[in-house]
Amino acid sequence: MARQPIGWLRTQANRNTRQEILQAAAMLFSKQGYVGTSLVDIAKIVGIKAPSLYNHFKTKNEILFTYIVDGINALYDVCLQNVTEAKDTAQDKLYAYVFSHTLSLLESQETSTLSGQHHLNENFMLPEQLEQTDALQKKQVRLLKDILIRGKSDGVFQITDITVTTFFIMGAVEHSIYWFQKEARLSEKDVAHLLAENALALVKKP
Repeated sequence: MARQPIGWLRTQANRNTRQEILQAAAMLFSKQGYVGTSLVDIAKIVGIKAPSLYNHFKTKNEILFTYIVDGINALYDVCLQNVTEAKDTAQDKLYAYVFSHTLSLLESQETSTLSGQHHLNENFMLPEQLEQTDALQKKQVRLLKDILIRGKSDGVFQITDITVTTFFIMGAVEHSIYWFQKEARLSEKDVAHLLAENALALVKKP
């Protein structure tokens, strides 16, 4: 019997080939670089012939762009859902935002770093693609910023500068993927909880 391809061992009837291509590409881009990854490499990991890949994506650039856009949108949806479902206080919503954002990144750490490689995005994405991803990332920033604005307006947060505080918290969350180690003492949920508690401590009114 022929050896199964590395990756997703699923029946043909249940396969989501488009998603498998995106995940395989993200893994390869992260491990061996964008330039060092070919469409043939991606097809091999998924277990399809290279010509079949063109039924889903025409270029490697399209794969990169689609993966990043899908990732940004999925992360935003998770954060928005958690913030919406949290208790109606600025403190609970800030905790929900930081916790869900951090946990989502850490649980997909291997490929989350791809979206953060700005040099990769700038070098291999078209100007109009960069404009679109920047606009989507601004939505994520706005979600956090609105929580901080509300907390300050409600008198429960003490914040000198909303913008500085927004990007300080966002930076702490997004950089967690670079130092977190899965085999370390703290789990993904532990780190997400600690960052959320520290965000609250940062803005808490004495």
